[in-house]
Amino acid sequence: MMAVLKISILIFIYSSLKFLYLVPNVMAGDAVCLNCESFRKCSVPVGFLSYADFEDEHRVIDKRASDPADEELDDCLSPKKKISGIIKGAICSGGTDGLCRPIISKSNLAHDDTSCRGCWVKCPCNAKYDRAVCLNCKALKDCKVPADFVAFAESADESKLVDKAANDPADGKMDVCLGPKKKISGTLTNVICSGGTDGYCHAIAMATNNMRTLNLHCAMCQEMCPCSGRRNGSNGSKESKGSVLREAAIFVPICLVHFTYWYNTFL
Repeated sequence: MMAVLKISILIFIYSSLKFLYLVPNVMAGDAVCLNCESFRKCSVPVGFLSYADFEDEHRVIDKRASDPADEELDDCLSPKKKISGIIKGAICSGGTDGLCRPIISKSNLAHDDTSCRGCWVKCPCNAKYDRAVCLNCKALKDCKVPADFVAFAESADESKLVDKAANDPADGKMDVCLGPKKKISGTLTNVICSGGTDGYCHAIAMATNNMRTLNLHCAMCQEMCPCSGRRNGSNGSKESKGSVLREAAIFVPICLVHFTYWYNTFL
């Protein structure tokens, strides 16, 4: 009888240890910290926490002295905190760099855009709408333009594009979209379409979480930028305008000749 009891106890202990071993260790790599482009200047208090799913509220716990450093999460969460268990939604955290950082499970990476939008609402970004940003427009991903091209949807914004001062810091994304020697000064009225250092057209507008407005800005620059290969001569150059006029000068007389022949023959 005692032998059976001992075996049962050993089986229970083994099963418990096996279960604990098989539970995914989020600190070992299940949780990832997203770098949302719209949060590049979303300043929040260090240690701020908000949850997209209330079931995640108990996932952020204090580290033990024996817990190792986690390069992936320590900057986004806090060196003294860790994730316990599997994250269902998104944890919106104030990172050690002072920026809002969404933390999600790797299984949710396909929905990273949703997580970014969710934390955009939940993070109390300081003056998050007072800056111009370079939009990620899918409609412009193949639109090649000269690097010095610029077009304004509103003439009032022409004075907002200014030269950088010697002490102005580098601005990664914007330096690609505008050029490293230019910056936006003041509040834009509408969108600015700019040729970037990467050779593509970029839309620059004030930050917003209104997707309809963002899509409208992208669509406007799709029309305003002289994308290479476009056949409508909309780049405004003398050569393209001359080409359109020459094609019209040939096409219109041909149409008139055919119409005259058809009219005299059948009517």
